[in-house]
Amino acid sequence: MKSNTRILHIAPDEKFIKSANWQFEKAFPDQNHFLIYLENGAEKLKFVEPADNVEIVKVWQLDFSKLLDKIKKYDLVVLHGLKYFQSKIVLDLGNSVRFLWLFWGGEIYDNPKAFKNLMIGKESKKRFQKTSFKNRIKNSLRPIYYTIFKKSLLPEHSILKAAKKVGNVGILHKEDFDFLKKYTIINENANHIKMTYYPLEFIFKGNEDTSVNGDNILLGNSASITNNHIEALELISKLNITDQKIITPLNYGSKEYAQQIASLGKKQFEHNFEPILDFMPLEDYTKLVQKCGFVIMNHYRQQAVGNILAMLWMGAKVFLDERNTFYHFLKRIGVYIFSINKDLVSENTEAFRKLNKDQIKTNREILLNEIGIDKLEEELKLQINNILS
Repeated sequence: MKSNTRILHIAPDEKFIKSANWQFEKAFPDQNHFLIYLENGAEKLKFVEPADNVEIVKVWQLDFSKLLDKIKKYDLVVLHGLKYFQSKIVLDLGNSVRFLWLFWGGEIYDNPKAFKNLMIGKESKKRFQKTSFKNRIKNSLRPIYYTIFKKSLLPEHSILKAAKKVGNVGILHKEDFDFLKKYTIINENANHIKMTYYPLEFIFKGNEDTSVNGDNILLGNSASITNNHIEALELISKLNITDQKIITPLNYGSKEYAQQIASLGKKQFEHNFEPILDFMPLEDYTKLVQKCGFVIMNHYRQQAVGNILAMLWMGAKVFLDERNTFYHFLKRIGVYIFSINKDLVSENTEAFRKLNKDQIKTNREILLNEIGIDKLEEELKLQINNILS
């Protein structure tokens, strides 16, 4: 790639962007410009750190046509996630710009028009997806509002339409890329670009020797229905839990959902259930999860990738649902990963036997080879050059 290539990154103000800036600058120094858009009246950055290559744009003050003209001057436009704002850019510019969409997951898996709740368990759906009369009225009026006042598609339709137009899709594992292609979410001719926001060196930052030292269970990663907490709690209730604590992070996501899961967990497991409802400093959180030798992530889709990788590196025994494409990726590359569906059952007396030193060492070696920064940088350079050649 020529040294004066210009790469524009269009991203919301999210914590992942710091990692992306670091990686792209390592691979393509001084060739990246980050356009961070703020929505809903936000006046300043919350997660992204100010830098020479970071520009803030307030969506409600924007001249959209001028922005489109500006975007056309770049050699490559990297979309971090695919929210409504980004989807409008794709639909307006079409094939006149080379796009690389770094897939986050939620923009499709949480889209009600994409999979129709394929990612949510039966009991979770029954308990948490009741639509109130007020919301039914609101949903019936939304199409009229977007047609008349916004003169555009509904956000969920706009995102799905844009997803089919992007020629390059960045996801760590090809299993997820193939899943999206199977369900015709992305273009059948789209290219898979291997990319993750979680190189090991960025996750640990000098704490590479951190390891688990307890028998507690880490359950889920957030107060989100796609964690399928109800189904997971029912499963755990059939296992031989004695002194183990069930550490459940619920401090990110829906507060109402968090309170309900906390109440259910306490009712089922009493003092063994420890919900995390409030913000915790990173150091305190790390100490807490270090006591978790076992991890249950009951997502039916890729989610909590950074959390899973971190716990694997620390030596935890991780259980994932076999509907989750990330399970199949880890299985394919040889990581010691375990199935909620097959390995976490009451008849399996080995379920809560910790990984041994050799298994932990193997997991670390494989992960370092797959998502170490040197490997990722090498692959990123090659793939971006291929897009632009």
